[in-house]
Amino acid sequence: MSNKIYIKEIREKIINITSVKPSKVSELSQQLNININTLRVGFLYKMVREGLLKREKNKYSPVN
Repeated sequence: MSNKIYIKEIREKIINITSVKPSKVSELSQQLNININTLRVGFLYKMVREGLLKREKNKYSPVN
């Protein structure tokens, strides 16, 4: 699987999971089976910066 496809799939899964229920990093990490630090730095921070996610009370949810 190419790296770009993998990254896109993980980002879509994050959006899908958080749109059902705002989630903590630890919850997302368990559901996606990704290290917490990798998830936070590799995906969540970037998605917040891009305006795809928002962080409220230590939980992430989609912007729209």
